[in-house]
Amino acid sequence: MPRCAICKKANSVGNGGLKCKCKGKKMKLKEYRHDKGLTQQQLADSLGCSLQSIKYWETGRREPSEEWIKKLRRRGIEV
Repeated sequence: MPRCAICKKANSVGNGGLKCKCKGKKMKLKEYRHDKGLTQQQLADSLGCSLQSIKYWETGRREPSEEWIKKLRRRGIEV
């Protein structure tokens, strides 16, 4: 059975593909990225932002600006 890249626990397969059972993510951005099977770099490239921004947002070290929050929400990502 495949393992989660974040928590290393076994994933179960559901209608939407692999589903991770890990909890405690700092932001839903990380959950979104994980569910889509994207790396931080891939997400940064698709959003047009830096890898460092994704890392900061996911760890809660920095908050996205209002402009980025709007862009993320348009993609269905809550932060």
